[in-house]
Amino acid sequence: MNLRLRQVPQGLWGIFFVLGFLSFKAPFLFAEETLQIKNLPLNDLQGQSSLKQKTVLGNNNPMVKGALGFTGRYYQSSQAQFYREGAEDQQTEYTLGLRSEPGTRGGGFDIETKFQGGEGVNYFRPSEAYYKFDVGSSHLYFGRKLQPWSQADRLWHRGLFESRFMDDPLEAKPAGLTGLFWVFRQNNNEFMIFTSPLFIPEFGPQATVENNKLTSKNPWFRPPSDEILLNKSKVEMNYRIVTPDIEDVILHPSVGFHLQRQWQDWFFASSYAYKPMNQFLLEVPFVLNLTDVTSDVSIDADIVPRVEYQHVASLAMGKNSSIVHSWLEWNYEKPATEEYNYKHITQTMNETHIFTGTVETSENLSGFHGTKLWLSYSRLLGGDGKDYGEFAPDESLFERRFQFQNAFQLGVRRQFSGVFSRPLLVSSSVLYDISQNGGIFSLQGTYFLSQFWQCFFSVDLIGRMSNENSIDNGFTSLYRSNDRVSLGANYVF
Repeated sequence: MNLRLRQVPQGLWGIFFVLGFLSFKAPFLFAEETLQIKNLPLNDLQGQSSLKQKTVLGNNNPMVKGALGFTGRYYQSSQAQFYREGAEDQQTEYTLGLRSEPGTRGGGFDIETKFQGGEGVNYFRPSEAYYKFDVGSSHLYFGRKLQPWSQADRLWHRGLFESRFMDDPLEAKPAGLTGLFWVFRQNNNEFMIFTSPLFIPEFGPQATVENNKLTSKNPWFRPPSDEILLNKSKVEMNYRIVTPDIEDVILHPSVGFHLQRQWQDWFFASSYAYKPMNQFLLEVPFVLNLTDVTSDVSIDADIVPRVEYQHVASLAMGKNSSIVHSWLEWNYEKPATEEYNYKHITQTMNETHIFTGTVETSENLSGFHGTKLWLSYSRLLGGDGKDYGEFAPDESLFERRFQFQNAFQLGVRRQFSGVFSRPLLVSSSVLYDISQNGGIFSLQGTYFLSQFWQCFFSVDLIGRMSNENSIDNGFTSLYRSNDRVSLGANYVF
């Protein structure tokens, strides 16, 4: 059985609303520039997975940028037998995104709301919403803000330092931590200290309980099995989600720092944080129901999200030149909790080491102007642990927290400037996980019809090369049936 739950109490929307309102007002209160209009996709390169990359064309002067978008997604798989029953195979998305220009005086924001027509659910996705104060040569940021904690964590979307919006993991969007950031820059040095009394967990697909079963129309949600084997007999599972009180979720303090130093083309960066894991870990206390020896047996299982602390750190070193950017990075995570209830089935994490190496070219490469290439390899040691408890099964009850274990990704992005006198941007990438014997192929194209209109398409294929010696509950195994084609358009302003 596999489950990954990211539901949070509805009261958190109030926090997001206040932060969003304050940061939205800040540019208008403090800016002296005149509002202008330009092209804008909903996300920039740094905020997108390498599987989904978009680019802004036009000047960079406007204070606030926005986009209205429509996307139709069609899931058509050659492995339809693995497609989850109840998931919609056609999804329509309506999006509205607003973002302030980097460096806007007084604050900034990057907010998107997405209505998923197939689910009938609205996903509110505020990546950033903050105030900015200048204090001498340093800056104070209050609110939700993205920071360069780890290049590898951002590139591979692992969610170690910063959380993600995971309603669609192929287009995972990062979300900054919420609190107070003090950033000091001098010459080639940068130092940042972060502290917060609050914790906002990661967001994912919406799920509900119907007839004691977990269900969702989102294709990226995997519920646990309706049955388990108990003494060689099938036993029905009756599920219930226990929603924690909002104060039990958000009242968890955090502290961390980031240091970066540059010597000519070389750089060194280090980060550390002691904070809650961005993802809920789950535990399942259950009760065996048996009225008499001839009755059917069932299990009442409460799914209890819990907040667990972590020590997380990174060390990176690399070289930047006008042609190539290359770097090596080590990420480390150690869960702070070591004791669990033996009567429950509890999701656990091991001490984790992640080693990543990346090489990417600039778009000014001689002979390949307008083309960007990248290659990255990442190796994870540790990660998801064995479920703990008296009745814990051999195979984990829960979906893996880490999507990829021993993987590389290769990608290319090319801008063509003269297709019917308008720009065309094409990108393609392949991600292959050796441990899972499977991977993801993605192709995307964006055609700029005018200054305000863009149309785009994408194709995503997920599959496995072989079932031998592979992780059976990995990402490519669970979602191998989620091949899809997407078509859409954006109006940018």
